[in-house]
Amino acid sequence: MVKKIELNNSNMPALVDEEDYEWLNQFEWEAIELEDGVHAVRRVIYGDGTYQWILMEDMIMGID
Repeated sequence: MVKKIELNNSNMPALVDEEDYEWLNQFEWEAIELEDGVHAVRRVIYGDGTYQWILMEDMIMGID
């Protein structure tokens, strides 16, 4: 079954498998537009104030 995860800055949700839903839904997600299309991302902020975007599809695939 497919479940929806809301993206903070978009009216379109990300669609994920039910088995990934609870794990992914614990994070805040937003949409960003990259060269190859729109992606669901979360921002990780480090202690020095820098941050990194983490793509939802990379988390699902286990890519760091």
